[in-house]
Amino acid sequence: MKYVRAEVDIDRSSMDVNRLSKQRTPKWSKEVLNLQVVIEGDASLYLFKDGKMVKFFYSLNNTDIKQLVYKKYIKEDEITTAINKRYQNQLWTELRLDGSAMSSVSNISYKVTSLSNYFRKYNEQFGNNIKEYKNSIKGDGAKFNMKLQTGIYQSSLSMSNSLSGATMDFSSDLNLKLGVELEMILPFNKNKWSMYIDPTYVKYMSETFLKNNNLAPVKVKAQINSFKVSFGLRYYFYLNQNSRMHINVNIPYYISFDSKIEHPSEDMDKFTTSSLTFVGVGIGYSYKDFGIEFRRDPSRKLTEYVFWDEDFIEYSLTLSYQLLGSKNKE
Repeated sequence: MKYVRAEVDIDRSSMDVNRLSKQRTPKWSKEVLNLQVVIEGDASLYLFKDGKMVKFFYSLNNTDIKQLVYKKYIKEDEITTAINKRYQNQLWTELRLDGSAMSSVSNISYKVTSLSNYFRKYNEQFGNNIKEYKNSIKGDGAKFNMKLQTGIYQSSLSMSNSLSGATMDFSSDLNLKLGVELEMILPFNKNKWSMYIDPTYVKYMSETFLKNNNLAPVKVKAQINSFKVSFGLRYYFYLNQNSRMHINVNIPYYISFDSKIEHPSEDMDKFTTSSLTFVGVGIGYSYKDFGIEFRRDPSRKLTEYVFWDEDFIEYSLTLSYQLLGSKNKE
């Protein structure tokens, strides 16, 4: 790790949502700081860390060290937050890569890994020798969240026998949902993609009559218990600093136990362990640590009986609270 001591202009505007400035432009103050060297070359990259505040600086051909400007602020409506990403314009005007379009810098995030990669490419295009130093800021790797969940889910079941023509149409069953979701925010595309695993317990109980042509209806009862693990992929749409919507697809995997269809003549108790071939969909909204999601899981086959076809569908409405992890902000 290497430091340089320099007098620089620094904008110390708060990044705390509750203390944001209404001013878009930086508020400069001149200070003498110890800057960590990240990349040393004709184009050098530095960082300065003070508590949770992280600022990046640069110099070109041994000129004065300047701050790369990134500032969050509140708009005139005093509700909406925005970001001044002037650092991208600084990269485009002063450290432009040969043959690149302006859109190339719009993908550069204000993080050590992204900026390091850019400065490395800039120096390499001129054949400059560079030195890279370890720093105290972690790279832009994957981030992990844990969310507590509660809500309701509704299940429905219908069955038909292709050989005899018998049918069973069970009513919907509404149950309470409790569980936890583990989410991994993927380190690209501005934290918009994530993968998650969502284990829950699924219970379904209902009664109906088995109907079979001209025979008298027979009362039957369904009792289904399953441990479900959903593997999903999620995409976030950021609305502002605190709010975001998302859509996701998931593949649920069921392990059934103590399940049966009670029949006067013979119970049906041979239930399958589902394969990872069915895709469910969901849509949700989050505000800070709180979230809500509606999800529809796909129809699936329940039993191992060849001539019976089942249509078991689940809908759920889930409330969540992020207990652990980082806030995946854009």
